[in-house]
Amino acid sequence: MSSPYVIPHRAIFSEADLRQFLRSNAYEMILRFVKHLNESVKGKKLTDDIPVSKNVESVLAVLATLNTWIDEIPPIAQPMRFGNKAFRTWYDRLVDESPRIHEAMLDPPELKEAAIELCPYLIDSFGNRVRIDYGTGHETSFIIWLCGLHKIGFLRQADFPAIVLKIFHAYLVLMRRLQKVYMLEPAGSHGVWGLDDYQCLPFYFGSSQLVGQTNLAPSCVHDDGTLQLHHGEYLYLDAVK
Repeated sequence: MSSPYVIPHRAIFSEADLRQFLRSNAYEMILRFVKHLNESVKGKKLTDDIPVSKNVESVLAVLATLNTWIDEIPPIAQPMRFGNKAFRTWYDRLVDESPRIHEAMLDPPELKEAAIELCPYLIDSFGNRVRIDYGTGHETSFIIWLCGLHKIGFLRQADFPAIVLKIFHAYLVLMRRLQKVYMLEPAGSHGVWGLDDYQCLPFYFGSSQLVGQTNLAPSCVHDDGTLQLHHGEYLYLDAVK
């Protein structure tokens, strides 16, 4: 019996291909997943006591492991504005270890064969090895990885608040450290189109968190004291800070 999983490959090469993707079931699935994640954290703080399942803990453990690799692979001492080449060593370790990471994480055993489809999305979640840059496309790859984990049943709808407030937050912490330590350049050759050079979703999910609260006005993003006081509660304020 053939596997239902395939190694992802590029399929968008033209505007016509893009239009076809925007009409596809895959696009609808990803968009619906992101919208449901957003709804799940409406009015919730990062500090709220939310259920964390065993499988959410497994994903958090993966991100914690990737974080320790930064300590083991220090940046190379060389003059540069962007792009410390030690990032390529970190990235290569991720490529090498990704199959083992999924093998250890995915349970029950019948989910393990999904690794061939999931690995490329995880690997692409942390930047480009050649350019040593990072941007919203890589952030999207991480969301697609999470969407894949949800589609195979590893992450469930009950996990959605924890996916945003625990997993995605841990991913942001890891990415900001990677950006700082290895000086990743903002990806994209057509300028920056958002509030942040690197990411978009902290503002989307973060705005949902702020729904219903009455103590913070939009102008608070200009107040360093307010940002310092509340950045640990809201993704939006943490991103601005």
